[in-house]
Amino acid sequence: MKLSELTPELFKKALALYLERAYVGMQPPPTSRIDVGKLKTHEDVLALFALEPRPNPGCESSHHYVLRLGNSRYPHMKMALMEFLEPGEWMWAVDTHDRAPIAPDSPEYAKWRELRLHNLRVKAEVEAAWRRSGVPILGCALSARAACELRDLGSGAAPMLSRLTAMLDDGSPVDGSVCANRTWRHGGWTEDATTPGEQAASALVAIGSPAYQPLTQALAGPAWIARKNAAWALGALGNRSAIPLLTRALRDTEAPVRRRGAWALGALDSSEAVPALIEALKDTDAGVREQVAWALGAIGDRRAVDGLVGALGDSAAGVRKQAALALGALGDSRAVSGLMKALKDPDAGVRKQAAWALGAIGG
Repeated sequence: MKLSELTPELFKKALALYLERAYVGMQPPPTSRIDVGKLKTHEDVLALFALEPRPNPGCESSHHYVLRLGNSRYPHMKMALMEFLEPGEWMWAVDTHDRAPIAPDSPEYAKWRELRLHNLRVKAEVEAAWRRSGVPILGCALSARAACELRDLGSGAAPMLSRLTAMLDDGSPVDGSVCANRTWRHGGWTEDATTPGEQAASALVAIGSPAYQPLTQALAGPAWIARKNAAWALGALGNRSAIPLLTRALRDTEAPVRRRGAWALGALDSSEAVPALIEALKDTDAGVREQVAWALGAIGDRRAVDGLVGALGDSAAGVRKQAALALGALGDSRAVSGLMKALKDPDAGVRKQAAWALGAIGG
């Protein structure tokens, strides 16, 4: 949508749908009431909005128009007009404006998280109502498809670097078919569900070295979904300068970020990260421990043997299975005793991998 297409009638429709869902069963506060009868042109509508910079880590800022309307529990939610991937194209969106980082050990964390869930529900309901009524919204499927198309351009998508970086924290689930069976996930090509953030990460990898700095800054940013996608992208990008940053990501507060950090270190064949990866075999999240075991096998450093033998006794079968696979890849005879015991594991997959590993070591 061009800004010149922002008619008073379109704004009135979008506003009414927003207020109906943001203030269910109650009157909006005076600060959210607008005299729409005075609106005659698109300039009148835009005059209601504030033009704000939209910071993108390591990149030139873009802008969006925002109108603070709030909701029944939070006064700072905004109606927004955001520039889409093509300059001059604008879409409606709800900006929850609630991403202030709060540490999980803060006494306010549970309250903040519950409020964020409320805000996200309101956002989803408003945007769904807009979609049904023909209001052009910045839909997650449209965002993911655009990122897929940009990825296909490779380095030619460099002019879109800032907008792709801004998409990294979009974790909205999207059917993989939106990319016409060209969906990339960190394990390879798939037709399963994806997100705009994942597809933006793959497009940034396709751009190449210019994406390195924005990705490192996203990895250090407050949005954990962006950190997760940035960690994967830095591993796929293949720049070993990211190893210290990814090693620190093994201590991130969010398990999905730690998992992607471990994958990235394995993809980068990072022998210098082996001590930190061995320590991460004690992570509280089984998915992280499994990914760490994979990374240690991929790196192939025999310093990991003792830690991986210990992981054969992990409470999670997936971790035990991956540890056996890694030990077979390392090919160190010190693992034989532990693998012999794993042949009696209650999980058939673990027993199968232990047998393979013993054959690999013996061969």
